[in-house]
Amino acid sequence: MKLSSNIILPALLSGTCLLKPVIAQQLTLGADNACPSGYTKLTTELGCTVANSQLNLSYGFVDTENEDTWPGGCYHCDNVAGCTDGTWFNYADPGAANKGATPICAEQGWEDGFGSVDTLFVGDSDIARWDDTNSNFPGSINVGVGGYTCDEVNSDIDAHLATYKPKKVVIVCGENDLWGQNVARTFGDFKVVIDKIIASGASALYLGTKPEPSTKSLWNKYQQYDAMVFDYADTLATNALPTVAVPLTAIDVHAAFVDIGNPRSLYDSDRLHLSSDGYAYWNTWTTKAFDNSANGCVRWKNGVCEVTNDTTTTTTTTASTATSTTTTTTATTTIAAQDVMLAEAGVNVCPVGYTKLSTAQGCKDAMDQLDLSHDFVDTENAPNWPGGCYYCDTVAGCTDGIWFNSADPGAARDGAMPICAKQGWECADDGDWTFTNKQSRVNMCNWVAKKPGKRCGRQGDNGIIAYDACPVACSSC
Repeated sequence: MKLSSNIILPALLSGTCLLKPVIAQQLTLGADNACPSGYTKLTTELGCTVANSQLNLSYGFVDTENEDTWPGGCYHCDNVAGCTDGTWFNYADPGAANKGATPICAEQGWEDGFGSVDTLFVGDSDIARWDDTNSNFPGSINVGVGGYTCDEVNSDIDAHLATYKPKKVVIVCGENDLWGQNVARTFGDFKVVIDKIIASGASALYLGTKPEPSTKSLWNKYQQYDAMVFDYADTLATNALPTVAVPLTAIDVHAAFVDIGNPRSLYDSDRLHLSSDGYAYWNTWTTKAFDNSANGCVRWKNGVCEVTNDTTTTTTTTASTATSTTTTTTATTTIAAQDVMLAEAGVNVCPVGYTKLSTAQGCKDAMDQLDLSHDFVDTENAPNWPGGCYYCDTVAGCTDGIWFNSADPGAARDGAMPICAKQGWECADDGDWTFTNKQSRVNMCNWVAKKPGKRCGRQGDNGIIAYDACPVACSSC
């Protein structure tokens, strides 16, 4: 029997893996176990999958086999007894005619140059239903399978990497896993797949989980899983050689969809899978990540780079500058560089090892250490500017200086630079925070400390919650 439950639906467009465009006369269907005059059998699985796509047959590529009783090379089944509908590649040579199985044939030399594809798309139904990868990513092949888990992707990935030899792999998996298993195990399965991709010489791009309207009970697990993937991407980037491309890049789909309001228009009628509007974002974000792959971006959100692998460069530059000064100045400057730093302009995150500042007082203290050109300006609650402490210098729409933004998480803004500190550096109550009660009595963080359980949730006169302004009083350091 040659029935398969592992049906995949690949789609490939001519691109870097093809020597010349495919025209209709180059491919044809044979009969029994032979090809028409002027045509020859296909000899590779990759050529078979490409031919299946180009001929626009009724069913996708199914699997490979070594069966003497079926046509050798590439053939197609459509309502053939004993054969799962679709295209098969048979390693048996010469094979044999079998009922209505139809050989797929090509002109001599058509397969020449089929050494590798540029991009391989693997994963679950989010990949399988992404039906315009052909036109948007030339030289790509899509082998997504509806319902697949990361463990099932792992079962196929070795064969896919050996067959297609991709330069890049786009992967989506994990949501199906989290219906029935914990986050740690799901991440473990994902990590195995990523390690295999990187070992093959390819880089990986992960598109994160979606805040699907029909799976709200899983959102917490989704975000925990994404966080583990993001951390692993950071680790891989940190350990990579400077001359090597970022091994794993991630797109924070969940946060990006939430930022734009997570409208129902992003999803199909089942409120689970993406609509054409949702995939339009994926096409844009994936293209942006590919086009800027040389810039060392580790994590993207809504088309903006949020994390880059430049921590080492920044630290080295600062240390080099400090070395040229006197001994006393060197010590002071080194401490400041280690404890507080400016992140890259246009992002809303801090480099690995650093965190956002959570109080206006911490923001002011950081200003003193960084010796910036402009002073502290004000506090705000502006969702469209970086959350926490950030710096503006000739940034459109922003008064030059340091701002503390209580909006969480806020958003990246061109030119605005988050101010970041090492974990634990900032733990001081904001001396300027006040809460005025109904009797017009002005209270400060020491008042919060007396009854933190009741008062840490109070919003101050400047709009900042006591929990953020009074970390010592609220034990939130």
